[in-house]
Amino acid sequence: MADGANAELEDALTQASTPDSSSSISCVSALDALYYCYTPRNQITNYYRFGTVDPCSEALQTAMFCLSCKWKWIKDPVLAKELWQEHKVKTRKFDKHVWELKGNTDQAS
Repeated sequence: MADGANAELEDALTQASTPDSSSSISCVSALDALYYCYTPRNQITNYYRFGTVDPCSEALQTAMFCLSCKWKWIKDPVLAKELWQEHKVKTRKFDKHVWELKGNTDQAS
């Protein structure tokens, strides 16, 4: 995924990286984020901002990792939760500006 992906996709990926505290891992948010990534709105926004379409590799990687954790959950729930928490830390997003900010242009002299 290109730098500075739109906020909705970031939110969806963040939710996908947050495991449910219930007895099993849910991949619905990760699959929703993957679906959103391939929507025309996201692709057009990415093309407008960066000049390329979004390959959705990060969303795909998160969805695949979630599904693999879900399968590991059957054998070892503790290991699956630990892996999911590590993935959450590794894929944490920080807010990035899409446009460069202008410096102080105070010319009121």
